[in-house]
Amino acid sequence: MKEDLGQKSGEGTTLIRILNSKTKEELEEFEIANRAETIMEVRRVLTKRNLMLQLENKCQNFESSIQKFHGKFNVLNRKGLPCLIEIGDKLIRLDDY
Repeated sequence: MKEDLGQKSGEGTTLIRILNSKTKEELEEFEIANRAETIMEVRRVLTKRNLMLQLENKCQNFESSIQKFHGKFNVLNRKGLPCLIEIGDKLIRLDDY
């Protein structure tokens, strides 16, 4: 899906330009009754597409950071860091360790 959106990024703005340049009769041939409403819908779709791409990029950044942390944490575990034991979905207290 990301590839499809990335490849079609310019099509929305091109569509808006085309809609603005067509006459009312030409728009009726495309069965477009309301130019402004159609342009607003295209803009909403473009905005949502951009937001989704930004969200996906942030998620990839988070995942990368988590993997880096996990790698560093595993190194510490191998060097003798005490294991964080969970009992009943709660970490045990230091006094009980």
